[in-house]
Amino acid sequence: MPQKNIVIALFRNDLRVHDNPILQHRRPSASNDAPTHLLPVYVFDEAIFDLTGLEEPTRPGAKDSPVTVPRTALLGLRKTDLFRTRFILESVYDLRTQLLNRRSNLLITAGQPHVILDRLIQKLHENGDVVNSVWMTKEYASEELRTESRIARVVSRASSSDSAGGLGAELRFVHSRPMVHPEDLPFAPSECPDQFTSFRKVVEGLGQEQMVRPCAADEELLPFPSDSVDDLIHHLSAEPFGSYESASKHILAPFHSSSTGDGAEQDESRAAPATIFRGGESVALQRLSHYVSGASAPLSTYKQTRNGLLGDDFSSHLSPWLACGAISPRKIWEAIDDWDRQHTRHGNGTKDSYWLRFELLWRDYFIYIAQKYGDDIFKLGGVQTSLNPSKYEPNKNGGPNATEWKDARAELEKGANGALRKWMDGQTGVPFIDANMIELNTTGYMSNRGRQNVASFLAKDLGIDWRAGAEYFEEKLLDYDPYANYGNWMYVAGVGTDPRDGRQFNPIKQGKDYDPEGIYVKHWIPALSGVPSEHIHHPWLVRNSSKSVDIPRIYQKAPPTERAAWRSQCTRQAGQGSKLSKGNEAERVEKGHRHH
Repeated sequence: MPQKNIVIALFRNDLRVHDNPILQHRRPSASNDAPTHLLPVYVFDEAIFDLTGLEEPTRPGAKDSPVTVPRTALLGLRKTDLFRTRFILESVYDLRTQLLNRRSNLLITAGQPHVILDRLIQKLHENGDVVNSVWMTKEYASEELRTESRIARVVSRASSSDSAGGLGAELRFVHSRPMVHPEDLPFAPSECPDQFTSFRKVVEGLGQEQMVRPCAADEELLPFPSDSVDDLIHHLSAEPFGSYESASKHILAPFHSSSTGDGAEQDESRAAPATIFRGGESVALQRLSHYVSGASAPLSTYKQTRNGLLGDDFSSHLSPWLACGAISPRKIWEAIDDWDRQHTRHGNGTKDSYWLRFELLWRDYFIYIAQKYGDDIFKLGGVQTSLNPSKYEPNKNGGPNATEWKDARAELEKGANGALRKWMDGQTGVPFIDANMIELNTTGYMSNRGRQNVASFLAKDLGIDWRAGAEYFEEKLLDYDPYANYGNWMYVAGVGTDPRDGRQFNPIKQGKDYDPEGIYVKHWIPALSGVPSEHIHHPWLVRNSSKSVDIPRIYQKAPPTERAAWRSQCTRQAGQGSKLSKGNEAERVEKGHRHH
């Protein structure tokens, strides 16, 4: 049998076939070193996923390194909860389907990616095959970079061994995580402007054609090395991953164990009319098509509706698929281009279509800020650790600066009656905050408006280390990625690149602005369904009215966090000053630019 020259495409957060450079390689040529086969691989990384539902022999290296539940650094929360685990599981198997439709396949297993890759390369060499190269999408946060370093050592060792057949394997990275390619930036990532507005203006100054590269062509894939992989499945203990049903039985097992306390299923009856997400490239593309189809597509009102709280179309809801790479940001940009050309005057677009582009630029900005500041984004002082070190240096005991937030670990140790756990559980006594947290815990999703409010409440009203909230979001969110998550938390906490100490949300005002009739609050807190709309965001005041309403105990008294600014909003009538239909008057877009 002729020797195969194999390219390994190692997937992580790029679970798609469209616009994915790690799959695109030239067809076989007369050259001896030209790749002849493509082997796509996905590893459920034990540093991210709870693999305790797999029997030890199922996971390579388990005897040498027993599997444990991956935990966050500060509070020891789960790295990935049920909803995101299932969403990514669905996305991985949808990716396999997409590859099968292109006469390829996907080798799926679990463990430590560098250990899996090492065994994979060794076995291919033993079978007489050559590993030409390993291709991956570049990541930029510290944990992902450590994974890349371990993989680089494996590939380097394989390249220098005699078993490589004299052909050194290469590790190749592609930059498809951000929309604007780093080589197209008018500055090095290390020189990224600190202010978003400066970043946006410089990047938009490139012009639309130069700013965003066209999506990569959907080329025919190199053949899948089927006969070689048949032997690999047992060697890599990949048998449990032969089907979605088998894999989900093992991967989701820890969440269905009655002893874990994490077995709550997504309650679709409660979640409606909140969006129910399903993972996969095919679903992502259907969602995008729906959002941009026709002159009256949901995109046509995006700026006005983006602060909504309930329903499928108040925002694009593309973030979960973007986070795991089931859809390319450039694909979304192209879809907006097409909509502008077909449905706007002279193809110039509208404030609504521009605003979705604007959010994609925010996403890139956070990616490049993470590159610039590295681990600072995970520190108590955020990027201000470098920008303003005298204020955010640790105290003499090495803990958080005593002048800032309360210690998160100490707060968590207070248990169910502590402010942190009440925030997590949606039991703060502030309906608008609680409804958002209950939605997160029930579905794995929360609107952008909700995220800003609950983040401000934790960091500013409760005064708790903001990273506790960032880690809780990391555990729960369907659309978690380190760049947007920690970037947004730093912004709200006042330790980002735009540190405004006075930035604080008023949950009473916000509730009346964006949920004037209390429809959202009553949906997620049915016990408040009898509260009149004028009191839904401050039910403790019902006792002063003539109406008799049964109110849960936690809402019978004003919460300890109540401020004078809250009380000043209590006299507003339901719907008075609502921003739902016209958006935030403090923001406007003229000729494609945002103003404050």
